[in-house]
Amino acid sequence: AKGLWADPDPSVVQRVAALPLVRTTCTAISGAYSAAKDRHPLLGSACRLAEHCLGGLTSRALGRAQPLLDRLQPQLATVNDLACRGLDKLEEKLPLLQQPSDAVPRPQTPGRRGLGQKGKRGTGSGV
Repeated sequence: AKGLWADPDPSVVQRVAALPLVRTTCTAISGAYSAAKDRHPLLGSACRLAEHCLGGLTSRALGRAQPLLDRLQPQLATVNDLACRGLDKLEEKLPLLQQPSDAVPRPQTPGRRGLGQKGKRGTGSGV
């Protein structure tokens, strides 16, 4: 599977993000988030402010953490290697990870009733 990656040794985070199931799910969530911001101006303003603040905080935190990350590089490389091996095994056992989210069958919940008339749940007597 190494030929699929532009980077000869991608991190486990890069590999997980590249999985079709993860990528399509994130794209759908991002689209819903953007649509909600567009539909609700007040929510959109609050979200944009939070995004701006978090972007600045993240940038400053990463700058301060970088010396520690540099010192921990050998340990982080070991953890990444172990996580990549675990992901290899997970991909073998769960081929659905290679499918887009809309192609993955959704589980049926036992005993769940659909919407009845006029959008009300359950049309039975409730006994």
